[in-house]
Amino acid sequence: MLIQRCSSTARASGLLLVACLLLYACSEQSSESNPVEDPLGRVISTTGCKSFQNPTDASGAAQSCVLYRYDEERQLLELTHENAAFNCCPEEIGADISIDGGLIVISEWERDALCDCNCLYDVEMVIEQLQPGAYTIAFEEPYRTTEDTELRFAVDVAAEPSGRICVPRTHYPWGI
Repeated sequence: MLIQRCSSTARASGLLLVACLLLYACSEQSSESNPVEDPLGRVISTTGCKSFQNPTDASGAAQSCVLYRYDEERQLLELTHENAAFNCCPEEIGADISIDGGLIVISEWERDALCDCNCLYDVEMVIEQLQPGAYTIAFEEPYRTTEDTELRFAVDVAAEPSGRICVPRTHYPWGI
């Protein structure tokens, strides 16, 4: 009698284990078929070194600006960093873009500064699969001095889908 009860209990436990494994496998499979994608940011283009021949143009060079446009339907945030400072002869200009909750950090970089001068560029970036909402966007600029204002701003992209934010710059290569 004791042996029969143990084998019945073992059989019931085995069936329960199989049912749990099937439920787990089904839930894993359904979540993989409808994945939620995380936002992804990347640089899409840069201008060449900008020249400010006209004195009117040069006054705009004394600031670092971000032009942003958000398309809620496509969940796409386009950013143009105007007057981003880099070496005059970089092999490559790029940015590491991280999104953590409501904070977007854009760490700009250059590969191989090959000249003994710096200049200003416009850098275009996109962040795809970005949900509408409020964000703080912070740029880490490689040539910004600690005396210059950090390029950081808060925006609710659903309420204000486009705009332009500027901060003054007083050190080389800005404003000359």
